[in-house]
Amino acid sequence: MVSRLDGFRPRAGQREMAAHIAQTHSEVDWPAIAHSTEGFTPADLRRLVADAKALMAADRVRRSPLRAA
Repeated sequence: MVSRLDGFRPRAGQREMAAHIAQTHSEVDWPAIAHSTEGFTPADLRRLVADAKALMAADRVRRSPLRAA
């Protein structure tokens, strides 16, 4: 039996998150990122983001200033 939750919209949160990211990261050169990652698979992008998150976490632990890529 499948139940539905009233007002549940699974993709609504994703859209809100994407809008928030676009607003808070307006200085990011999205076209350059899109160009440099052309041909990447979703798995490639997932690994790339995971590596970036790990490097950022390491900088925060060391209290190093965040640096541009």
